[in-house]
Amino acid sequence: MSWSYIFKLAISISIAQMAIGFLDGFFAPSGSGLSWTLGIHAVSLSLCGAIFAYFAFNQPFKPFLHAWISLPIGQVAGLALLLPVYLALFGNTNWSLLVIAVDLLAVVCALIVGTLIGIGLRTRLASQPDA
Repeated sequence: MSWSYIFKLAISISIAQMAIGFLDGFFAPSGSGLSWTLGIHAVSLSLCGAIFAYFAFNQPFKPFLHAWISLPIGQVAGLALLLPVYLALFGNTNWSLLVIAVDLLAVVCALIVGTLIGIGLRTRLASQPDA
């Protein structure tokens, strides 16, 4: 098991989600509704899926295990880093459990789809005959 791979993946996913969250907060129109929220989650799914695919493509040994281990590490680290900032800026934690669950669901879907794409690409390229 490659712990450096796991930590690099966890950091990459955390940074991507933080960037999406900050951009969402900066560009979200006032009173943004369900379509904006679904759009942000689609961006998160796409970006995180691409990151998982890249790492799975470059990890030949148990890429799903590495991805599943990196997921809680990245989520806990991201929450630990941003919770003090959020509390300092806004002073409260009126988070909806539904929003957190949907965020986590988007990352889990990105993990599954992205890792499968990365494994498939690696397998397809490895099985091509040399010219």
